[in-house]
Amino acid sequence: MTKRNQADRLLAHFTGPFLSGIASGDESVEESLAACHCPINNACRFPYRFRLGKLFDAVWLHASQEGIPLDDGLDWNKEFKAFCGRLMAGWPLNEFHAHGVTVRLAYKSNSHARTEYEISRI
Repeated sequence: MTKRNQADRLLAHFTGPFLSGIASGDESVEESLAACHCPINNACRFPYRFRLGKLFDAVWLHASQEGIPLDDGLDWNKEFKAFCGRLMAGWPLNEFHAHGVTVRLAYKSNSHARTEYEISRI
């Protein structure tokens, strides 16, 4: 599997079932987020603020649990960079809006992994 295919699979998983799970409160998505230190506070679900690096970890974990083939032997930094490159090349706002949510920058960092975004209801 090429790095491009893997990043495309992760992005498709994020904009599909994972984002849907964030919007609807899916237990398996919330467990993946919590396992990667990116939990959702159910008492105050939205806006949901997260670090991009932690979200990437949670998407990877959830995709693996859902049976999506991923190569664990690849470099995390390169995989994260490829995922961010696809995601940020043009934030897929249509996919966010289809799930009834939108995204915005909450905190800009020198590191993509530490940059924080916020998902909120439309």
